[in-house]
Amino acid sequence: MAEIGWISAQNAPEGLRVGSTLIAGGQSRGEFAASNLAAHVGDDPLNVQANRQTLLDQIGAKRLQWLQQVHGETLVYADDKGQPALPSADAVWTDQRQLGLAILTADCVPVLLWRADTSIIVGIHAGWRGLRAQIIEQTVAALPVANSRWVAWIGPCISAAHYEVGQAVWSKFEGWPEQQILRPHPTDAQKRNLNLAAAAFVALKRAGVDEICCSGICNYSDPRFYSFRGRRAEETGRFASVIMRI
Repeated sequence: MAEIGWISAQNAPEGLRVGSTLIAGGQSRGEFAASNLAAHVGDDPLNVQANRQTLLDQIGAKRLQWLQQVHGETLVYADDKGQPALPSADAVWTDQRQLGLAILTADCVPVLLWRADTSIIVGIHAGWRGLRAQIIEQTVAALPVANSRWVAWIGPCISAAHYEVGQAVWSKFEGWPEQQILRPHPTDAQKRNLNLAAAAFVALKRAGVDEICCSGICNYSDPRFYSFRGRRAEETGRFASVIMRI
């Protein structure tokens, strides 16, 4: 099987593998073609398993930690013994080597975070609900190290130009720096365009993260990535953003 497409984070340091998968490669078929890594979207389970194995071999991991992402704010620890079951969580951390932390998205924001000395790594899934619930701030506060310097990469996500939301959503971001997070909708006064990457940046700054790099990639408009809104289908695949200590 061909390798799964991959882009590396611009600020990935020596000793870490940090980046996101692309649609290219893999063996999914139909609307999931070709590198879907999500087991919950209706794809053939054997194809998903094969794609995950290809990714694992490709990055040199002993294991990949997947999550049952629920748009919450729960943080779990991953070790080389594995979890007894797929944990329901949206953030995961480890200090183990060759253990990849995988965050699945197809419009939400993947945030990959590491201690500057690369001794601890973190993966966070942040949709608007998670951002509003302060998953980023709570995750950083819960990590078992104090006075640490943190570095983050904000992976590919839907851009503000393509993410319009109603008042039920944008009103929940009152108190945030509105000029960065929300933009007026060009034709509907009841809607706003929400900038998820900017919201993640603000949350990381609030959490005390020292260095933040954004991919600058809109997965909606970039055909190399899956996008739930972009495909306008009942379902589509998911790409993974992965961080691993080598």
